[in-house]
Amino acid sequence: PTQAPPPCSDRATWCSNPTWLRYCHVQTIAESCPGTCNKCPSTPAPQIPTPAPVRPTPQPPVTVQPPTPEPTTATPQPTEATPIPTTAEPIPQPPTAAVTVSMKDQGSSSVVTAAMGSVVDGYSPRYPSGALHRVTVIGARCKITWTHMDVEPHSTCRYDYVELLDGTTSKGRFCGQSLPEAMELTSSSFEVVLRTDSSVQATGFAFDFVCDGSATPVPSISDAPPTPAPTPLPTPTPVPVPVTPAPVTPAPDTPAPVTPAPVTPVPDTPAPVSCSDNAGEDYCTRYAHLCRYASFSATCQRTCGVC
Repeated sequence: PTQAPPPCSDRATWCSNPTWLRYCHVQTIAESCPGTCNKCPSTPAPQIPTPAPVRPTPQPPVTVQPPTPEPTTATPQPTEATPIPTTAEPIPQPPTAAVTVSMKDQGSSSVVTAAMGSVVDGYSPRYPSGALHRVTVIGARCKITWTHMDVEPHSTCRYDYVELLDGTTSKGRFCGQSLPEAMELTSSSFEVVLRTDSSVQATGFAFDFVCDGSATPVPSISDAPPTPAPTPLPTPTPVPVPVTPAPVTPAPDTPAPVTPAPVTPVPDTPAPVSCSDNAGEDYCTRYAHLCRYASFSATCQRTCGVC
């Protein structure tokens, strides 16, 4: 096309334009836009006409005349093959007969190839509520002449409108009863969008178009630039790294600490009659030394406390 296609993420515009959609068959574009090309409807690969094979014209054999009685030398005459001109079949051009494109009959989204004709909403007497139609016309450098305009009026055409796109560039949204000015488009196709809301209905729109050029032919896969082969990288040579063993420090022979077992002294005197018997005159002198043992003092705390 004469203008660059939209980004691959713009699926709605990409899939509705057959000129860009057919580029999905080119290897370099399909690899760059797999997300878009895989989501678009399946489109058969363009048929590239095969030129007629060139066949040389068979030439009659050259006959050498027998020598005459006089000794002469026959000089062979050079023969040249007559080249056969080859003519490739022409690329199909859009039909030259005028066509009428009805938005109603084309459905929600369609593509039409035409060199001249008219585009109408197709509804009678008024277009319905909640309508949305998109029609793409393949034809280069078209001139648009509006012949009818009756769409719900609004200062910014917010509710009902007709939008015209020159390729991917919007030429504006139109509504009301005033005819827009004539337009000259530069792309290889144009798109018409009709959108209506749920309130007011009107009689619709119509315009004529005449294109003085055909759509840009789609290049074949053989025209795509060759993909350069990757350059192999040199294989690095492994370099041995010396490994130095870490020094081993012997652990010192430290004897494990020995905890002595507690020794419970055994009194060498008989225990008193009872801990509370501290009235005896010999209690504090005979048994008071036992109070320093925990087991004895815990039991006779009150008695040991008075000694």
